[in-house]
Amino acid sequence: MEEVAFFRLTITNSLSSQVSQKTFSSAVTVGYIKMNLELITGVSAKTMQLQLLSEEGVLLCSLLDDSATLGSHPVQNACILHVGIDRPPVNLYHLTKLSGCGN
Repeated sequence: MEEVAFFRLTITNSLSSQVSQKTFSSAVTVGYIKMNLELITGVSAKTMQLQLLSEEGVLLCSLLDDSATLGSHPVQNACILHVGIDRPPVNLYHLTKLSGCGN
């Protein structure tokens, strides 16, 4: 049986300069991580692209398979988990003006 480890990761994202830290078990899946990061980043899990970077910011890998575990990637404490999106965010102001709301 493989030992479960815990990693404290720094979370960054493409939409804001906000940085946070979160601890994840090596046994959780990439899909589970994405669901947990929705509330922190405001990015939908469906459009999220995760990149694992070293503490120095060097790209280690992209987390592409939602069913893969965190421990199957070269993760270490203090790594950066960067949340990107595969399409640009919707401009909420533009939608408000088009719908006639808020005028």
